[in-house]
Amino acid sequence: MDTFLVDAIPLDTDLLANYPQLVKLGDHLFQEVADLAKTTNKYRSKEALKLILINLFQGFVHGTAVRYSRDKKYYSSGSRYSQIWFKYDRVIPIIDALKDLGYAEGKDGIHYPNENVAYQSRIWATEKLIELFHRFYFPEIEYAEKPPPKELIQLKDYDGSFMDYEETHKTETMRSNLMRYNKFIEKQVVEIDLPAEVPVSWDFLKTRKGNVLSRRIDVVRISTHKDRKIEVDDLSSIVYEIDGMTFLLTNEENPAATEKIFSILKTKTKELEYSNYNQYFLNYIYYLSLQYHQQQPKDLSMTQSFFENRKNNQPVNSQMTTTVEDDLEKKPLANYGIHQLTFRLNYQYLHRVFIGGFDWGGRFYGAAHIDLPKEVRERITINGAQTAELDYSAHHVRILYNSCKIPYDKDPYQELCQDPQERPIYKKVVLVSLNAKDENEAIKAISQELRKEGYQGEFLKHDFVRDCLNKFKEIHKPISDCIHQNYGLDLQYTDSRITDEVLYQMVSKGIPTLPVHDSFLVPSECEDVLREVMIEAYKKIMGEEYLPVVKK
Repeated sequence: MDTFLVDAIPLDTDLLANYPQLVKLGDHLFQEVADLAKTTNKYRSKEALKLILINLFQGFVHGTAVRYSRDKKYYSSGSRYSQIWFKYDRVIPIIDALKDLGYAEGKDGIHYPNENVAYQSRIWATEKLIELFHRFYFPEIEYAEKPPPKELIQLKDYDGSFMDYEETHKTETMRSNLMRYNKFIEKQVVEIDLPAEVPVSWDFLKTRKGNVLSRRIDVVRISTHKDRKIEVDDLSSIVYEIDGMTFLLTNEENPAATEKIFSILKTKTKELEYSNYNQYFLNYIYYLSLQYHQQQPKDLSMTQSFFENRKNNQPVNSQMTTTVEDDLEKKPLANYGIHQLTFRLNYQYLHRVFIGGFDWGGRFYGAAHIDLPKEVRERITINGAQTAELDYSAHHVRILYNSCKIPYDKDPYQELCQDPQERPIYKKVVLVSLNAKDENEAIKAISQELRKEGYQGEFLKHDFVRDCLNKFKEIHKPISDCIHQNYGLDLQYTDSRITDEVLYQMVSKGIPTLPVHDSFLVPSECEDVLREVMIEAYKKIMGEEYLPVVKK
């Protein structure tokens, strides 16, 4: 499947749909769409149309299609998760009408049962709709904001569709804990300052672009080889040039000075625009995309004139292409021409996701820091203070031993290794296999994960992976029956209960804490308090006689 389709963003029912431009476009298209879709409730149908349009615009911005479900079951979870008007009998006819009228194109979903892989249907804006985005000034919609999820305690089936449920004391308590944490953490200032030597991937930078557009993060500072300091009279500012245009960075503390510099430069510079740091970052990522990719990027600047210029632009170097492996390869920021990148994490709200019932899964998701690589997390500050990260070493393996009433304080991976460099391989082998339902699925999944990590040759052969699995079973006989027996969701539920307890205790102590599944970040001065809380939380869930291994 084409990358444009594979990388599709999900149709997001939580995007705000009250932008004036969107309201006007919705009014413009509604009657034409309604006549074909045969809608009944005018208000709710128009709301559904606006939400579909803002998602199509987001797909255009990101350069991807939008994926959505055509399965009635997907829309049957009531109003717990989505807007009450977002129903199958309303949404699907509107999407089909947009396609029939030439405003969108699509591709039906497909299921590969032999590989247990399914793709949802895709939809994307046509040139006809993109012209309307221009006509109704959609480039002025600087961000498609997303509020916290409507439901913090989410239950999904094994296919990923939302499930409704009846409230219990358990669900109410979990939700109350999350609301308490979210209210506390939103008051904290979480930032990341990345110098030129920090290694990141191209995929990381592209993802931050999406984060900026959805206001999950704000760029506080960026410096690249494209900018320079200028002095006008007794004033100074920063300008940068991309694709033949010059941008002047605004000085929020002294807007009058910015206007004065702009008016002077305007007499000497034909193509001049204002810019803030968010816009600078987005424009620079656009510039990089022209360098790194053969295909025409489908993203856009926050600046209307730049948006117009991109319509017929061609890549500057059509010989350079990238693969998935290239996108994941980590290089110093300096290799991308970036001297400094500082951003603030705006979205720190957490929610929990359970699978099939409230005794499986339950891990915490949502916050902007959770998907950050370790090299980047090391640069996080909370309220200006440097942070420390502590994690539960070999968390799932230790939980399994303790669940079998066996204390265990060793490194389960190191016991398997003849060479310390083998440890990451065995760690991947064990953790992936715990989530597999049988040996064949485990071997295939482990090989894929090792490939993603850059391993080649013998390391990817099934015989090598099978030997690693057998060695683990031999060394760790007490828990060998748990390997490739689909224990992953059970273990996630246990570790999520421990996380819930850690966060509750840390909020009670007034210490801002950022969870990353089995690890936690706190201001460095609070490291000892966190360690004590992690140990006590583990003992509370697993039993007083069992101790975790907490490492930095």
